[in-house]
Amino acid sequence: MELDSKLYYDKNERKLYRHDENGREDVIKKVASRAKDIHRILCCFEEEGWPEFIFDPTPPNAEAEISHDRRVSSMLNKWNSSTKLNPTRVVFRTSDGTQKIHADLLEV
Repeated sequence: MELDSKLYYDKNERKLYRHDENGREDVIKKVASRAKDIHRILCCFEEEGWPEFIFDPTPPNAEAEISHDRRVSSMLNKWNSSTKLNPTRVVFRTSDGTQKIHADLLEV
């Protein structure tokens, strides 16, 4: 599904919108101010026109107790779980062994 014509992330409002075929906008998710890495990922997808994937834009944390890949995977799983009940949602996934993050639009 063409994500660039359906999704829009407003980095100032920190809201992810979906445009339907009638031109209406629905808020899919509001991003908390403390969710800096999700904000970074959504901004990157928006700036690049919602490509099939982006390279992980999140900075490594030298003080983290877990690996960067594991931290990113955990963060994306938390996002995916928090949108589970939405009729329209964006699900993120990583490619094993790469720094790629994919976004899929799921509509019920």
